[in-house]
Amino acid sequence: VNDVIAQGVEPIRVPLMTDEEYQETIENYKAKEGKYPGDDEKPTIEQASAFRAWVQKKRRIYLDYAICVPHGERALMRRHFSARCLTTANDLQVMEVYGPPTFTEWIACHKVFQVLAISQNVISGGWVRAYASKIEGYNSKYPEAWGVIYQADVRTRDELAPKLKAQMAY
Repeated sequence: VNDVIAQGVEPIRVPLMTDEEYQETIENYKAKEGKYPGDDEKPTIEQASAFRAWVQKKRRIYLDYAICVPHGERALMRRHFSARCLTTANDLQVMEVYGPPTFTEWIACHKVFQVLAISQNVISGGWVRAYASKIEGYNSKYPEAWGVIYQADVRTRDELAPKLKAQMAY
């Protein structure tokens, strides 16, 4: 999991899904979306296996977009950028942020997550696309604030999403 979808967590090894199981997720995506995912948004079998285990064992949907990237087999280096971020004292301070340095790179990672979420019946496509549109709107309105937008995105996907999913289950 550490090298594929999340960093900074205890090392977790998960079994690789079979080629047949992987193909089933891709077929499930096609059945829901009407087409197969494009090459740039199609997750690797390693990403799909790690995501499935992450959702089943940890009940989390958060993926670290610094390492869960398109063509995951090509990119095992963490991406980072410098940005102004909110500190605990509510001040803006320039910090090193791990993640996609632009919205364009963020949306590429988000599309991989979108395929994973839809293909494994975790979130419907409409909700995942609506969230991406919201982030795009913030980026269009405040392009100089990408670091703060990304920081809010990470907290939303990591902290708020599980709470909302639990509330919606009732």
